[in-house]
Amino acid sequence: MKREIEFLPIKTYVFDSPAEAVESAAREMANWMRTRKFQRAEAVLGFPTGDAVAPFYEKIIEMSGVEEKGGLPISAVRGFLQGELAGQAPDAAGSLQHWLRERFHTEWGSTPEHQHVPDATVADAQGACDAYEELLKTVGPMDLALVPFGANGALGFNEPGTPGTSRARPIELSDALRAEYDAAHEGLTFGSSVLGMGLGSIRGSKRVRVYAFGKDKAEAIEAAMLPEHEPEHPLSVLAGHKDVELLLDAESASLLE
Repeated sequence: MKREIEFLPIKTYVFDSPAEAVESAAREMANWMRTRKFQRAEAVLGFPTGDAVAPFYEKIIEMSGVEEKGGLPISAVRGFLQGELAGQAPDAAGSLQHWLRERFHTEWGSTPEHQHVPDATVADAQGACDAYEELLKTVGPMDLALVPFGANGALGFNEPGTPGTSRARPIELSDALRAEYDAAHEGLTFGSSVLGMGLGSIRGSKRVRVYAFGKDKAEAIEAAMLPEHEPEHPLSVLAGHKDVELLLDAESASLLE
């Protein structure tokens, strides 16, 4: 069950559990896959990683069925992973792309050609990010992006102080966010740098769903409830967006009521 907390700058829903929240996002994403197929177009989706979204991917796989028999139109989906660890090849065991393929893409059946992430192996890291942004510009914007919120207020990999117009770029992670992502990815160790999607990239999505679970997120969420963007609170870049929702559990929402 979900309920809305009203009169906030960002539409906010509280769910009984984190799993229920991300499963709700999965059902919505599946609906957009079908809608875009009906419109004879590809669905362009922003995918996150981390143990908290395991039920999200499990739900999509459960709903997919066989495409030729009325299941989800997997072949017409382009997925943009929100970042990659610097220096990691997509097929390397320590990469975010590999993490997602093991838990989702391989079982789901999507083709590697439709799985997009900045090339973290090239010497020109910014050039790789620019190419990723150009592809997103060409096939996008994203119909729906699911984005994690960090305990220090980070939106995706974008920490406090990030300009609202930022695009994909090499990002140096703070020790705090690095530790949080380590804990959220069983079997992976985050280095100090990632190639990650920027705030401008996220805000350019047609629909954005941000998820945050746990008591450690409550203070940062409360502080980010602002009517206009302030760089110290990355979530506030979504204030005024036409279609954004914040998905919380009772602990992360505890200071909003």
